[in-house]
Amino acid sequence: MALTEKYKCNNCGFEYETKDDIFYFNRYLTEIIEEPVNKKSFDEAGKSPISGRIDEGYCRKCKKFVKIYLISNNDNYTSLKNEEIREKIVELNGDKNIRVYFFQNERNRKNNGDLCGKCEKVLEWLYPESLCPECGEGKLMLKKH
Repeated sequence: MALTEKYKCNNCGFEYETKDDIFYFNRYLTEIIEEPVNKKSFDEAGKSPISGRIDEGYCRKCKKFVKIYLISNNDNYTSLKNEEIREKIVELNGDKNIRVYFFQNERNRKNNGDLCGKCEKVLEWLYPESLCPECGEGKLMLKKH
């Protein structure tokens, strides 16, 4: 079963949920399948030409979440180059604001290297005790299930 965590601002009540999702392409590279991590989806991702994790960053300027595809497998069954894979994900997803990174080597969360595709501002990672993106005053607290 996939891990899901829910956060709530202790000031304004804003709620945010993280999910442990993965993605993979069908064998024809014409569809991206996004699913929670479980045995079946993990096995399917392992057979896919291109697969990885899905993460999210938050842009305070645009006030939007930005989907991030972290590609962990792209060399087993495809001859596409990284830039071609990036273009295919953007095309199939339909959102030009997404970010695509390969093997975590193009991405440096420690140095806040992720930029919003729309405004080029640094994306923030929401976690317990981070500043609320809605009101900017409260902190996100992990909700008890």
